[in-house]
Amino acid sequence: PMLGGRNIARWIVKSNEFMLVPHTAEYKYGIPEKILAKEAPETFQWLSYYHDELLDTRIQNGKFFYKNMQPFYRLDNVGTYTYSPYKVLWKEQTGCMSAVVVSTYFESIPDADRELFAEDKPVVVDSKVLMLDVYEEMEAYFVCGIINSPSVIEVVDGYAISTNRGIDVLKYIAIPQYDSGNSIHANIAGISKNIHVKMRNTAGKADISSLEEELDKKVHKLFS
Repeated sequence: PMLGGRNIARWIVKSNEFMLVPHTAEYKYGIPEKILAKEAPETFQWLSYYHDELLDTRIQNGKFFYKNMQPFYRLDNVGTYTYSPYKVLWKEQTGCMSAVVVSTYFESIPDADRELFAEDKPVVVDSKVLMLDVYEEMEAYFVCGIINSPSVIEVVDGYAISTNRGIDVLKYIAIPQYDSGNSIHANIAGISKNIHVKMRNTAGKADISSLEEELDKKVHKLFS
């Protein structure tokens, strides 16, 4: 399951696409060819059909690609973060800051086909989506709640151009480390999660204006 900017909006995943990722958490630099050929022979056969093209692309454009050590189908930008249990995503290109929390395919994708995979899958993103890997659920909602609060959106939209919302969002906003024992942190995370659930359950049609107003007040307290 893969998400691009067109698949996400503020607080919600609208749709998804799929891409072939011949990696696992164990083999972050690509599943070895012998193992992939044994465990997924048809996938390996399909990739092998494009062997020369894929290898040439890796050699020309791959970051830190070692052809004698890594498979010819290795993808760039796959790491521990790819398999994090939670991710905060935001669009690189958008007229207004838009972030959302995702976890796995079954948990995050609307109308996920539970018969499609034998086991749940992590969600990956394309090059037009920025991502923060997070390892605790409420921390993810905390970060997303701050980024999506009306006042922070106004700040980000004021300095960032619509064609480039980068990771500097996290640098300039200076979001503190999440502390579950801090009541303001917990309130922001709880409101953010509540908004996500409402938007997911109503396909984005819920009236969340009062919740966003409450969220903004908590964010003001956080930075005051």
